[in-house]
Amino acid sequence: MNHSSSEVNQLHFPGDRSTLVQWGLDTAVANGVNLGNFRSVLIVQNYGVDHGAAGNGILIVHQNTSLCEFGFIAHEMGHGFGLPHSFSANPDMEYGDGWDLMSFATTTFQFPIQFKGTNGDATVGLNARNLERLTGAPEGRIWSPSSADFSAQITLDPLNQPSLGNHGALIVKLPANATRPSRTNGSTYTMEFRRKAGWDRNIPEDAVLIHEVRTNEFSYLQPTVWSRFTSGQEFITPDPKVFIRVVNIDTVQGTATLRIWDIPNGSLRKEYSKPKVFLIENGTKRWIPSPEILFAIGKTWADVRVVPDGGLSSLPDGPDVQPPDQPDNVEVPDVTEGEAESAAESIRNAGLEPRFSGTTERPAHVIRQSPAGGERVRRGTTVTLTLRKGPVQ
Repeated sequence: MNHSSSEVNQLHFPGDRSTLVQWGLDTAVANGVNLGNFRSVLIVQNYGVDHGAAGNGILIVHQNTSLCEFGFIAHEMGHGFGLPHSFSANPDMEYGDGWDLMSFATTTFQFPIQFKGTNGDATVGLNARNLERLTGAPEGRIWSPSSADFSAQITLDPLNQPSLGNHGALIVKLPANATRPSRTNGSTYTMEFRRKAGWDRNIPEDAVLIHEVRTNEFSYLQPTVWSRFTSGQEFITPDPKVFIRVVNIDTVQGTATLRIWDIPNGSLRKEYSKPKVFLIENGTKRWIPSPEILFAIGKTWADVRVVPDGGLSSLPDGPDVQPPDQPDNVEVPDVTEGEAESAAESIRNAGLEPRFSGTTERPAHVIRQSPAGGERVRRGTTVTLTLRKGPVQ
């Protein structure tokens, strides 16, 4: 570079970062290297007092020739590709996602490496939001429910690892419209599996991560900084609720198994080892006592979604579901002890057909009827009236 240290000392930072970047670009051109076709350029200088983003590129200053800040260089390259900082939630904390390169170095899990005589700290890979933004998730490796009213078991392969086969998805993604009703704040939730290897070699353990991606396009680690989920643990999104349970983490195969389900109003649910089927209604679960009632409310067995045992424990019990009153169902009047002809007229007025049995002599009165009074039957049903000779006593 054709600029002296004294010229650098006259610069003021951070405003003059762009000057150091431009000097680096000029040096490349002077040596026959055209960087104009690249989306962003990162310049490493060996003299200066500041580094970071500039309007015309990204500046890294290394005055120590044995130092190479691999994590910081990768982080700034992420900015060059348009990636923002990542966050953790509760409270919202910038640089709070220790599992993501774009939170370097405040909370990230780092490890030392060497490269061509230099030393420095490297760090974790990218989270699901940022990997997807860079089109780093192959087509067909992102799972999302096709519609609301779902219960699914999903196998996840780890992010940021060499591909060792396709056991399932790399990312689970729940867009705002995946629930019924849609999520009013517009947030998407993502799930990913991270394995303690490669760039993720210094994470605490193999674990599942959950992020909220808000409409501001930033990702927020859930439920808070350094959070992770292991076998048997569960996360529930804010309303409308989606339940995410880590069923198992297979450390030999290197996969995680998730169970994910929702409970929209009007859906049918049963727990895995229990026979009862419930109608989810107004925040309660209502037992459907028989298949006849299930069919009578317009449902079929195909509408029933199975969830893990305990998956409905957060819902209080509501009243059992009763068979609906249908327009063609009527109540049978009670005409026992009534005069024969008068009883028959009452039966006809209810939309039913009377049929006499027993004596044919008159006067006569009803000593039994079938169906009994008070039962509900289809309009037009025959009601048998058993008669006994003589007037009502």
